[in-house]
Amino acid sequence: MMSTSPEASSESHAASAAGEPDRFAACDRVLAWIERARDADERRRAMDDAVAEPLHLYAASLLRMRVRPALDPAWLDTDPVHVSLFGGTNSGKSTLLNLLLGRSAAGMNVTARFSQHPEAYQLASLGDAWLTNFPSRFEGYRRYDDQHPPRQDDADLEANGYRPAFARLDPNHVCAGADASPATTTAVFWDVPDFSTEEARYWMSAVLDAVALADVILLAVTDESYADARVATLLAMVSRADARIHVVVNKVAGGAALLADIRAKLESDVPADRFHAVPFVREGNPESRVAALLRTDEAAAFRRAVAEETRDGLERKRTALAGAVRFLEERFDALLAPLSAEAEAAARWEAIVETVTRDEFLDRYRSDYLNGERYGDFNQTLVRLMDRLEVPGVGELVRALRDVVRLPLHTLTRFVRRVVRGPKAAPPKPSPEHEVVAARFDAWLATLRAKCEDLAERDGHPMWTKIARDLGSAECIDRLASALETGYGEYRPKIEAEIRERAEEIYRAISEKPVLLNTLRGANLAVDTAAIVLVVKSGGINWSDAILGPAVAGVRRTLFEAGMEQYLRHQEARLKESQFRAIEAIALEHLRAPVRDLFHAEFDREDIRRASEDFALVAASARRVAKGGQP
Repeated sequence: MMSTSPEASSESHAASAAGEPDRFAACDRVLAWIERARDADERRRAMDDAVAEPLHLYAASLLRMRVRPALDPAWLDTDPVHVSLFGGTNSGKSTLLNLLLGRSAAGMNVTARFSQHPEAYQLASLGDAWLTNFPSRFEGYRRYDDQHPPRQDDADLEANGYRPAFARLDPNHVCAGADASPATTTAVFWDVPDFSTEEARYWMSAVLDAVALADVILLAVTDESYADARVATLLAMVSRADARIHVVVNKVAGGAALLADIRAKLESDVPADRFHAVPFVREGNPESRVAALLRTDEAAAFRRAVAEETRDGLERKRTALAGAVRFLEERFDALLAPLSAEAEAAARWEAIVETVTRDEFLDRYRSDYLNGERYGDFNQTLVRLMDRLEVPGVGELVRALRDVVRLPLHTLTRFVRRVVRGPKAAPPKPSPEHEVVAARFDAWLATLRAKCEDLAERDGHPMWTKIARDLGSAECIDRLASALETGYGEYRPKIEAEIRERAEEIYRAISEKPVLLNTLRGANLAVDTAAIVLVVKSGGINWSDAILGPAVAGVRRTLFEAGMEQYLRHQEARLKESQFRAIEAIALEHLRAPVRDLFHAEFDREDIRRASEDFALVAASARRVAKGGQP
């Protein structure tokens, strides 16, 4: 069966805007949410085949097959009564259906899983408006008229999946002779695939579609199958939708004691007068057995009961609709629970990533670098300031002389280092800031992975284990580290430009104080002159460590003494804030966002609220129809 996609939901919104009643669009959206909830539920746990209550499948079937058609004002005038007969493999469903048809029209075979597709038996006089007028019914199925859909063998099912199909057959066309008249000529009878085998998981949606369509449901069991947990599970679920259910015990060889035990084992609310026993008869072939059974009192009583149930078709359909709406209302929170759980888990993960990114990366970057002893970027601002504090004429000459002296010595120094270390130069030592960023990245990643591993043990959601595995993989680590490095590489030139801008602002402020400007120029000229001497004495090595550190401290002290302490501290704070905001943007874009998206839910609490509002609209419209009004 084809599921309703988010795209189909969008189409429903468009159709509503174009004039289609809101109730149809709302129903389509609810259906889409329920099917997405089913997908989320299957991700959280391994389904126990048909034994686990297929709640989402059945709810989706009720919406497609019963509720949405009922939103059409012509529904009651167009839709006949539907009787669906379902049960486990080899429970004799087709034989019981033939009893109702009065002829051997439905295929009878001892082969397990013989029936794989829903088949509707109806007189041609009923037409097919019940199908063509309501496009949500059997959407995505291939339709066969007066022929049985082809069966799929196990290998085909395993390799290609189930191919949804259904048949609409006129008993007069598929079977020439009649042993008796039909139990009723105003109903559509459905032969439903089995649900009790391993392979039935492939067509469980088809089973529930045919059951959800029914106004009267007949459950076939045998003395060998009635204790199957799958029987009790499905019967209990369908019963809660207030469907009109009859239990038919087929091939009975026991007596009243067996029927009492079957009723007890099924633990259902089906009253005793809706339990029927059809005896086992020995005949040479299936067709002969049908003819023989039609002559029994038990078969006659069974046929009368079904005829009675279908006599007042309008009332039966309204009752079944009301039951479907009550079932969906009572179970709606449970239906959306997987979406709520996914949304809550995604929100939890988002909060964890946000907190760890703040605590382990950004706050520690601020404390370990910006507010730590290793911070040196504002000193670079003062170095840039010293470049501006040239004594006109003399300053340029002294600095040029310094560069001439230093350049050959630097060239000689690089040559000596290559000889000592070999042809391959050692990688440059990272800056203190770079070292802090790298260390915080490692701690951030380790903390996130540890929290995921803890959640995997306590919560059990499979996504926690997957995320922990992803965060520990070389591919994920390299991708995040590379993104961080790229962001950091783009960040440094911008900070260098801001350092120059800060130096210019400080210089302009100093220029307004000529005495201070001249004092600083004289000090800078002295630094340049001393630098020439130290370059010569040290061979051009570590001259900046020896001279610029004390020089920067001297410039800072001179500015403080000139009353510019607050101004200077303000400039330093502005630079630090710019650096923090830039690193924050890098962390949020290149670290937080991709890791947060490792657990990405396509829905949130707002989606849950909208789904509830849509369902309230649909339920209100359907209840009006169930009470005899218009949707």
